[in-house]
Amino acid sequence: LEKSMVVETSDNTLDPIKHIEDFLLSHVSQRRTMRNVLHVLTISKNLVSIKQIFDQGMQVRFTHLTFFIEEDCKIIAQGH
Repeated sequence: LEKSMVVETSDNTLDPIKHIEDFLLSHVSQRRTMRNVLHVLTISKNLVSIKQIFDQGMQVRFTHLTFFIEEDCKIIAQGH
């Protein structure tokens, strides 16, 4: 990063962004790269921005047990 950047969490903590990179999503034979993913060392869980997914041309579908990230009606990632 050219300058220091932070992410603010729900408890108002400011966590520094270590770097920004692309991240490969894959599910079975489907692959898609998410661009500009933030790497924050102090956050122990993976957080995904629904808006960022939409902005990159993908969709999100939720069920009562899981969620799916899709592109062109093909599942490219699944989570809990």
